[in-house]
Order: sequence, then C-alpha cells, then structure tokens
Amino acid sequence: MSSTGSHHDISVAEQPNGDAVVVVRGEIDVDALPALWASIDTARADGRRPLVIDMAGTTFLDSAGLYALVRAHQMQTEAEAPMTLRSPAPQVLDVLALAGVQDLFPIEPDGAGAGA
Repeated sequence: MSSTGSHHDISVAEQPNGDAVVVVRGEIDVDALPALWASIDTARADGRRPLVIDMAGTTFLDSAGLYALVRAHQMQTEAEAPMTLRSPAPQVLDVLALAGVQDLFPIEPDGAGAGA
C-alpha cells in the first residue's frame, strides 16, 4: 500500500522478520492524516506485531501528525506490541521534545532493523 499526496509519500513495507514498517516521507500534517492512518491500520493488520515508523524522510510534523503517532503508540501499547520510530529527522525530534512525548518512542537508528 502506498499513498502519495502533494507534500507526502507514505507506504507500508514488511521487514524479513515480519515487523511492519510505515515509511513516511515529506510533510505529515492534517492533509496527510488519512494516508497515515490507512497505512498504520494496514501495518497493524493483526494488531499484535511490532510497528516501525520510518521517519528518515519526514520533513515536517505538525500537531495532527503528532497526535497520530501518540495514538498509534497507545494502540500498540494496548495490544502489548512495541512501536519504534526509525531515524526521525531532527525537526521531528524537536516536535516530540517540545510536546514532551519524546520518551514514549524508542528510537531506532537508520538501518538497525534491516535484515533482522
């Protein structure tokens, strides 16, 4: 599954170990939310597998995108399944810190899950 908007590109991939990866490129704002939610829902198909959000290519994150990440984390926690952010860009880390939620999300360096 892939969704491309005027300022975003969001797709779902599966790692060799079965973990779902939502790859987010571009701006994550209110216009990107439908695509982001659809990708998260697809990635969480069975509701119990680990979820990785690859944010290496994310250039902007507003409060709507932040809400989506926090809500996805809550859903994963309720399902007793981990959620990790992979390689969030500095501007994404700044938004997480400003909102005081940076400690919710384990951070995975780029490529750490590849081939796992």
